[in-house]
Amino acid sequence: MPCVLRCAPFACLSSGDLRSFVPCPAPRGGGHGVPGRKNDAFPPQAVASLLKDAGGTYAWADTKGTGSTALDLETVLSKAGDAPTWLVVENNWKSLADVEKADARYAKFKAFQDGNVWSANKVLGPGGGNDYYERGVARPDLILADLIAILRPELAPGHELTFYQRLTK
Repeated sequence: MPCVLRCAPFACLSSGDLRSFVPCPAPRGGGHGVPGRKNDAFPPQAVASLLKDAGGTYAWADTKGTGSTALDLETVLSKAGDAPTWLVVENNWKSLADVEKADARYAKFKAFQDGNVWSANKVLGPGGGNDYYERGVARPDLILADLIAILRPELAPGHELTFYQRLTK
């Protein structure tokens, strides 16, 4: 079934009532990389679209240009520190303790304080490959279903997450 047909029912169910969240990647080289809209390696317009369909907003959806913009943590906190949900793709974070160990300042995020941090690292291959990147590119409907279950759980009761897992203490 084409992706449009697989995704469409979810998009119809989730339109409206946007809830913001912070997609803040783990630091790389001293900054938090925020991809520009024309970045082919990580097309944020696709991610932003999935998030909107799931009832969320991408804090940096209006970022222009190509490549990534490095932001310091203070900038990220000032723009999205109050977001109720934090979604990341970080293979090494299995718990909130891992997040705080990476940088104690992450505990300042509202989502961290509320225990609402999710990482798309549920399935990792033996060599460390992340199923989110390996299968998710061909199955955005599965990513969308996970995002709906996280951001709008009332629309997906009983959904078993495919890629994401909540990070707990």
